[in-house]
Amino acid sequence: MLYYQPEIELSSRRIVGLEALIRWAHPERGLIPPMDFIPLAEESGLILLIGDWGLAEARKHIQTWCLEDPRHSSLRVGANLSARQFSREGLADHVKALLLQFGISSGQLGLEMTESSLIPNLRIALDVLGSLRRLGVSLLLDDFGTGYSSLNHLHSFPFDVSKIYRSFVDRMTTGDQPLQIVRTIIELARVLGLDVVAEGLETGEQYRLLRQLGCRFGQGYLFARPMSVEVVTQLLRIPGRVLPDPEPSEMVLS
Repeated sequence: MLYYQPEIELSSRRIVGLEALIRWAHPERGLIPPMDFIPLAEESGLILLIGDWGLAEARKHIQTWCLEDPRHSSLRVGANLSARQFSREGLADHVKALLLQFGISSGQLGLEMTESSLIPNLRIALDVLGSLRRLGVSLLLDDFGTGYSSLNHLHSFPFDVSKIYRSFVDRMTTGDQPLQIVRTIIELARVLGLDVVAEGLETGEQYRLLRQLGCRFGQGYLFARPMSVEVVTQLLRIPGRVLPDPEPSEMVLS
């Protein structure tokens, strides 16, 4: 099944996007997190079938939310692509077919990938990213700062959004050096014309510092944990999709 975690505009606390996160509902073991089964799916090749299902399911949910309230058409729903999914032949055509099938605009779909899925073949990566970009799909670089060649290749890839790795956000309140790393990532993204989403936002102090540094967007337990489709549907019915202002030591939703 798919769970979703909201992405928040930090200045307004408005839900601007959702990241789709896959879970396996095992009949005996309960919800199994992706790190426990995605590597096996990658090795066996089942990741392509699982990925196709996830993309179609996310598109179906977008369609449902927009039918309930046309204003939700401004939401971007991000889906993670594995290295094997990214390297499949005809990825852009497959994505285009899904968009047409469910009657949603390309701007409502974001595709997230890590640098490690791009580096093995840069020429193919640039071709695939270019095809997806021409569709109008948003491209998000996940876990920015963890790849060995981020600075070397970032300017070549047509990304729209850079997501700051959660460990950087977690450490930014522990000293000046970690804070400066986050500041540098945000400034680099600004120069390159990228939006920034800070992942792993959990405390009021992180929230305050990120706003001061000019980070526009964030996601994390401070605002919302990953949640089921039913819970997200209720959350989207909040007037203006604006979440309450979190207290520095409290989490608004659990």
